[in-house]
Amino acid sequence: MNQNVRTQTTSIINLENNILRLSYRLRAAQSSSIDIKDSYDFYILALKELNKSNEQDAFLYSDRANYDLMNAINNAKWNLYGHKMHSARTISYYFKLCGFYSIIYSILCTTIFAYFIYSYGDIMIQKVPLWSAFYSGLGAYSYILGETIKELYSEGIITTIRPGWFITIPILCMISGYMGYLIFNNGIIGNGVESIDRVSTTIVFCFLAGLISSWYLLKM
Repeated sequence: MNQNVRTQTTSIINLENNILRLSYRLRAAQSSSIDIKDSYDFYILALKELNKSNEQDAFLYSDRANYDLMNAINNAKWNLYGHKMHSARTISYYFKLCGFYSIIYSILCTTIFAYFIYSYGDIMIQKVPLWSAFYSGLGAYSYILGETIKELYSEGIITTIRPGWFITIPILCMISGYMGYLIFNNGIIGNGVESIDRVSTTIVFCFLAGLISSWYLLKM
């Protein structure tokens, strides 16, 4: 009896996860200007049946929604001499779904921050070098890139990383790196560190400040 209950519970959880993943796919398709009306209608029906604990009908509706979504994606492709080729819309869909935008943007911004560190890192603001903020931003982008790859590897699609985070979170993390430099170099943290190693130790501290701040903000 208990085994049957556990099996049924696991089946419902899997169905809920599949419908949730379907919602992310629909969202990615809609933002890529793919017509999802038919698929979305069956998605809503699947949700209604799931709320009624009608597992069988919910599965059938979600399966039909997936089928119609794939048809919509295929219809959005270019037809070249009888061969289907990806269009700008379908490429955008897969880029959003698989987190390629996140990965490309993170790599690009990491490169930009490395350039800022090399070219403008020694500029001082209130006796604080800007590399403290840049290294913290580098740590933030490193965490976001790692989380994107981790989720893509485990889930197959991206469900949590949002484009707006690439701007807002690293800026906040840059502030934490700037303040981290002040804390570290005013004796609150880092007492006993030899001066010859202090710069490299501060760099590591600022990088970790950005990484940890990014982790905290994304886990809130």
